[in-house]
Amino acid sequence: VVPLFSTPRDVNRDFVVIEDVDEIIKKDIKSKVLVNSGPGSGKTYTLIKRIEYILGNGLASPENLLLLCFSRTAVAEIKERIEYSIQEGLLREDARLLEPRTFDSYATLVLTAYNVDVTGKDYDERIELFINNIRETPGAFDDAEYFMVDEIQDLVGVRAQMVQEILNDIKCGFMLLGDSCQAIYDYQAKDDPNAIDSKKFYAWLYSKFEDMEKYEINKNVRQVKELKELTAMIRNSILTDPPEKQISKIKETVTRFSDIGYSYSIIKDMLPKDKKIAFLCRNNGEALRTSGELRNNSVIHSLQKQSTSRHLKPWIS
Repeated sequence: VVPLFSTPRDVNRDFVVIEDVDEIIKKDIKSKVLVNSGPGSGKTYTLIKRIEYILGNGLASPENLLLLCFSRTAVAEIKERIEYSIQEGLLREDARLLEPRTFDSYATLVLTAYNVDVTGKDYDERIELFINNIRETPGAFDDAEYFMVDEIQDLVGVRAQMVQEILNDIKCGFMLLGDSCQAIYDYQAKDDPNAIDSKKFYAWLYSKFEDMEKYEINKNVRQVKELKELTAMIRNSILTDPPEKQISKIKETVTRFSDIGYSYSIIKDMLPKDKKIAFLCRNNGEALRTSGELRNNSVIHSLQKQSTSRHLKPWIS
């Protein structure tokens, strides 16, 4: 058993714990807000409702609201929710002018506006070019009326630098949302002592913006009571405990769950009779093999996969 993280994720715990997210949704447009919240706490809901509040009250123009996400999936989800809000009459049709973007696509968009040739450049190289151009163009974000970033715990390396440059330049308020317990990309920066990992980025935020308001959403609508309690215990340990205490908490937790290991030996008698059970697998191959064992034991079950997953490689056809 190893600690989830070698050091506490956040020793700066002067966060205001809230359950009612209205408190942050209706913050002043000039406020600087950091939101830390775990899975199932309504982070995306908070982001969308914040957008609705700002645009619905005419506090900013949709084209001047800068919103950055990590994946195209997140961008698509936000666009879909904005469209729903328009159809429900919560937002005007000009809300479609708000263009959430991934870090990579936004860097490419800005470089194109600056007539910078990005031919043959990969995403990291484009972001480096973006950073250099912003440093040479003071006031590049003077038109920005509000800035939002989702999943900030994933900011490492050049993307962390990119957000730092934007935050250094903007004159408007911002809201940054994430969960420091889910910062899993620090390994990308471990071989470069000058690279920014998630802990360095959070530390920079705290020192740069002393007036930044910090909130932790303390609710979990995704899990039943027992799992909520376990999740809260582990989250608090990750955030504040030294490694040896993290290990102790993990050992205490894992004894409450069974593991079939690599034998895949599943017999019908080991499954509960009165409730559903879920098998969490490390990869698709293990999921398929576990499904095969259940099928051999005549256990009715469903296999949950990505909608795009394929059993066979395309070239086989």
